[in-house]
Amino acid sequence: MLAERTVALADLTFRELVHPGTSRAIRVEAGGGCLVFSGDTAPTPALAEHAAGADLLLTEATALPQSAIHLPATQAGRIAREAGCKTLILTHLDVRERAAALRQAREAFGGPVLAAVPGLRVAA
Repeated sequence: MLAERTVALADLTFRELVHPGTSRAIRVEAGGGCLVFSGDTAPTPALAEHAAGADLLLTEATALPQSAIHLPATQAGRIAREAGCKTLILTHLDVRERAAALRQAREAFGGPVLAAVPGLRVAA
C-alpha cells in the first residue's frame, strides 16, 4: 500500500513493509533532497523501490544473517546500493552487534554507512 501526504513544503510517501503488525517506510522529499526512513521490516523489494535515488536511507538492521522481522545488515547494504542511495544509516542496532552490522552493511553497500547514535548529525 502506498499513501502520499504533503506537510509544509515536504512531500511524504508511505510504503507498507513486512513485519508483524504494522510497519511503514517513509520517504520525505523537500528542497531537492530525499530521506527514506524504514521501520522494522523483513527483507522486501518494497524498501528498495521506495528508497530509489534517496540521498539518505535510515533503516533498522541486525547483524544476524536471518530474521523474520528485522533486516540483516548485509541486506540493508544491498538495498542501499541497488536503490542508488548516497548514504546509509543503520538504526535499531543492538550495541553488541553494532561493529559487525556496520562492517556487513559497508561491504554490501560500498558507500558511507553510519550508525544512528545519540549526537549524530548529518548535514545535506
